Amino acid sequence: MRMVSLPGLIRLVNGCTKPESEPFKNWVTEVVVSIQRHGSYELEKAEVQPTAPDAPTAYAMPKEVAEAIVRLEEHNLDMDAQMLAMQREAQELRRESAELMRQSVEAQKEVAEAHKEVAEAQKEIAKTQREALEAQQEAQREAERVQREIVEAIRESTAVQRESFTAGPDSIRRHWRDRPEPPQVVTPASVIAEWRESNLVVTADIWAVAVYILPAIIAQGECLYPLSTIASNTGLTEHRVHDALRMLLKRGCLRQTGVTPDGAPVYGLK
Repeated sequence: MRMVSLPGLIRLVNGCTKPESEPFKNWVTEVVVSIQRHGSYELEKAEVQPTAPDAPTAYAMPKEVAEAIVRLEEHNLDMDAQMLAMQREAQELRRESAELMRQSVEAQKEVAEAHKEVAEAQKEIAKTQREALEAQQEAQREAERVQREIVEAIRESTAVQRESFTAGPDSIRRHWRDRPEPPQVVTPASVIAEWRESNLVVTADIWAVAVYILPAIIAQGECLYPLSTIASNTGLTEHRVHDALRMLLKRGCLRQTGVTPDGAPVYGLK
């Protein structure tokens, strides 16, 4: 039980400024005046008393006190309702915060997975570029080798022609009569030399394609490489490879012998 002294009660009541506190302030004034005059204050007995023999006497509560208690109870009920609503809002906010946190974690996982896929794709692109560069360098080395063989063949042919011009007719006839017939060996260099003798203008693209497919044609009689394989090994696009093959077909250097089960054309020497 909380107690208050008489001076404290007077100060507490005088501190109330709301209009609805006037009835309670008037009742407190009556209590203070009664205590000062008679030394005590008693409530009026209730009209209806308990019937039990040992029951205490019932007193009637003043209307002002009852109204104050009702207002306090109503205020407490409102406060409890507001507190319950605030607790529900807090729980809802906590649930929403947890859901946002979960979505944020999932989004971070998806971003990390996307970064991983991008890194893998970059690795694959770098590997493909490196392989294409190596294939292009290999094709260039093969082209240089074939070119050296062509230059050597032309040099030998020039030397033979010079020797024939400096020798007499008898020695020339004897030389060609006694000279053994060399075996006819078909090589990429000899094919390129034959194309050059036929005044074929070979561009860089046609040169690269021819250098790549001639070894397979000479070894197997035909080339079964699809356009994508020739393009990846020569560093050219499939469109440029297709144009180069069409030019070789048009000039009579190659002929189409058929198609593969996949529909790719098969090429052989004319």
